Amino acid sequence: MIARLTGAAMRGFLVALMIATPALILPGVSADTTQIIVLVALLAAVLVLVEYNSHFPSIIFLPSSNSAMHRH
Repeated sequence: MIARLTGAAMRGFLVALMIATPALILPGVSADTTQIIVLVALLAAVLVLVEYNSHFPSIIFLPSSNSAMHRH
């Protein structure tokens, strides 16, 4: 459980960093734009944390080829 939470937190942090980096590095970006980008990055990080920390997908569900939904 701790390994799953640690991995999910790391993935969430990396996603947030990937989204926020361009807005934080480029010169001439207004403060309002930076704040919105950071907000979107935090929301994406929370989404990734929740999805990777759960036992089953909660928002995105892709059934596998051997799931009961495909059996006749």
